[in-house]
Amino acid sequence: MENDESIQAALDSALVSTDVSGDPILAMRVLLLSAEVASEIGDTKTTASIAAEAGRVQCTTTLTDIRALAQITQAYCLLVNGDVKAALTQFRECLAVLKTGVLDLERRRASNGLGIASYYLGYFDDAIAAFRNAIKIADRIGDSVASATSWSNLGAVHEDLGCYDEAEKCYNTAFELEALASNPRRAIEVHLNLASLRMLSGQLDAARKCIDVAKRHVESAQLWWLATDVLMAEADMYIMAGDPESAWPLVEEALSNAHGRIYLLGDVGRFERLRRHYLWMKKGVGALRLLKETESLQERCVAISRRLEVLAFEEWIEETEGSMVSNGQFAVNCLLERGLRGVLDRLNAVQVIDPFR
Repeated sequence: MENDESIQAALDSALVSTDVSGDPILAMRVLLLSAEVASEIGDTKTTASIAAEAGRVQCTTTLTDIRALAQITQAYCLLVNGDVKAALTQFRECLAVLKTGVLDLERRRASNGLGIASYYLGYFDDAIAAFRNAIKIADRIGDSVASATSWSNLGAVHEDLGCYDEAEKCYNTAFELEALASNPRRAIEVHLNLASLRMLSGQLDAARKCIDVAKRHVESAQLWWLATDVLMAEADMYIMAGDPESAWPLVEEALSNAHGRIYLLGDVGRFERLRRHYLWMKKGVGALRLLKETESLQERCVAISRRLEVLAFEEWIEETEGSMVSNGQFAVNCLLERGLRGVLDRLNAVQVIDPFR
């Protein structure tokens, strides 16, 4: 999918195919594809409609495989529409039904979906196990793009936990698989992941090289949210280098790109942190407080590790402004309790907070 127009065309084609197919397995696979391409353009109305249709199929079919495929489709729609807990339950149930064989493609999707839902809810051991299972299935069926995706997802979990050697292995494996697939979108994601890891270790020149590669792929991908993810990564790099004034124009461009569509971004948490940093530095604490009053952090779109990152940043600003509330460093303490050393290191790297001071 190269841009919003091609994604919409794919959605229209997929929905037509669903109507004319006489093969129930193919019809369910096209329905899942329809949900995926609808989510790419933020068409939550369509994903909700597809979820309802998948639910109807679950209730009416007597075929185990069809019911499982419908459940995967419904789980995916629940996930992208923000009902992560319900999605987690659905993914678990359909994985218990699906057997190894002709539906391995769907088993891989379900396992990767279970990993994402587990990660969002903070069940990190479960997320690691699910992503590893998804990788195992993807490798067995020879799907290098799917394998690279799950390796990247696994690396993100390890990065948040501060297990940087493991994250490095995961990202490098994803990089090698991406090179074989020649997929611009995956290339951007992989290089941004590597850039994030380089920034955390203080290797800003190496991070810059990764970001530059991602920027070259943005034109080929033609997807606004990937371009916005690149802008945010570059802004973070400037802040970590002690040059925030070079970061703010990038944040302004990212804010313009993402207006009203924040939930489609690859890293909503980073976006929200940078948005708050920008408002505070350029418009004052009053603008930040107004944002908090009028637009709450979208819990449905942000993994718990990223929500805590944003909340810890807000707490740091309140402390800096001398208006810290009585609960003190609540978010930082939560990060410490959950073992999210990588998130704490990221806050320290952007020169915001040293939780171990």
